[in-house]
Amino acid sequence: MLFHLVLLGMVLFGVMAHATSLQVSLDHKVLTAKLGTKVLWKSPADGLPPTTSFGPGPLLPRFQLAGRVVYLSSCSSQNAMVCFTDGFDKWTGRLLFRVYGLPVAVGQGELLLNEVTHMAGMSFLSVEGTRVNLRTGKSVPVRFQIPPRKGCGNLNLSVAQIARTRFDSTFAYAGQEDRCGTFVARFNWHGPDSQKPVIMTDPLKSK
Repeated sequence: MLFHLVLLGMVLFGVMAHATSLQVSLDHKVLTAKLGTKVLWKSPADGLPPTTSFGPGPLLPRFQLAGRVVYLSSCSSQNAMVCFTDGFDKWTGRLLFRVYGLPVAVGQGELLLNEVTHMAGMSFLSVEGTRVNLRTGKSVPVRFQIPPRKGCGNLNLSVAQIARTRFDSTFAYAGQEDRCGTFVARFNWHGPDSQKPVIMTDPLKSK
């Protein structure tokens, strides 16, 4: 009898969860998850909100629901290069991961962070970051090398080139230039570091 009551409760909770969407809010440095009017959990929002990014790509919102995870990004000081992203179980609030970096893309059950911890560590010839599996909370570093084009000389070693990198749910688009002009190297950020990028010379095709 007790088993059937527990099973019925789980079914009713599942129906309620589907009927009412989970709401996440951040107020007075407290992250709160609610289902309808019921507060499921709260967590303090440590640190300061990110104000800018020294790495590639425009940032995603500071907090967001992504699959089974609610993530929250913070910085330990006004220096945006000392930042981290926490991932919480959306139902219980249990901390699943803490990874240094700021979120730039989410898709296919993974989150991509642009891990930049020091100006001297910034890469001009590759797209680097950390990929987090939102199901397991495990993270792995990624590094996609931008190859020089044959007969076009060296790539442009400029901070401005890093800022031109963009992301969507599948690809990283690394803008670069050489003696032959501008181009975009497209990587599947879910794939292996060893992949060869698709080189596109028409900027419109990279959007």
